[in-house]
Amino acid sequence: MCPGTPLCAPSRASIMSGRYARHHGVLDTRHPYRLDQHTTVQRQLHDAGYRTGLFGKYLDYWHTGDNPPHFDEWLLQEPVS
Repeated sequence: MCPGTPLCAPSRASIMSGRYARHHGVLDTRHPYRLDQHTTVQRQLHDAGYRTGLFGKYLDYWHTGDNPPHFDEWLLQEPVS
């Protein structure tokens, strides 16, 4: 049994990928770009023809100038580090 991930970015990456942190690679809040964006729920939904959106916080230390992958619309909140 794998313990949960109480940190914000690993937990969000687990929700988006359906995998534990040891499998998706986001082990702390400072490295959000380690998430394999090709395996996320938003990619699967986007590829299936759904319109996807994200409004609020994406992942800690994600640069708000970088588009979050596989979302049609987004408005990112600057993360509090």
